[in-house]
Amino acid sequence: MPQAPVMDRRLCEAILKGDVPAFLGLVEEDEHVVDQKPIPGSSSTILHIASRFGHVELAKEIVRRRPELMFEENEKKETPLHEACREGKMEMVRLLVEEDPWLVYKVNQASESVLAVACKRGRLDVVDYLLNFPGLLMLEIDGLTTSLHVAASGGHSGDHTGKPF
Repeated sequence: MPQAPVMDRRLCEAILKGDVPAFLGLVEEDEHVVDQKPIPGSSSTILHIASRFGHVELAKEIVRRRPELMFEENEKKETPLHEACREGKMEMVRLLVEEDPWLVYKVNQASESVLAVACKRGRLDVVDYLLNFPGLLMLEIDGLTTSLHVAASGGHSGDHTGKPF
């Protein structure tokens, strides 16, 4: 499989800023601009970056053009949903999960689900949302550890107000 070209500086700026008009202009020039990678040798996609920064409107445009990017994994075997969960970008999490609910069951290289990633960072609104998916809480990280263990060991044992559950 040929390696995607390194990201055009203008595309990089548009993605980092969440500049939808600039992105659309670049896509109009070349529809394959969506396939560019941010760093030589990187496997992150523009959707990974948009997800990390919570650029929802931009992500909608990317997903509309390349829905398969939702399942692309970076070098840590993380999807854009892992990025959104780690950073607590709730609106982005909703967008990606509503596009394809099966994304919540993908695990990264360390066998962490998106729920485990959110628990580790104390992203309680994301955790609350993800708890609606059957079986996700009990996905094991290392054969013994679950997302619940991760949250508790990180001291994240309360609700949004800090009160214990």
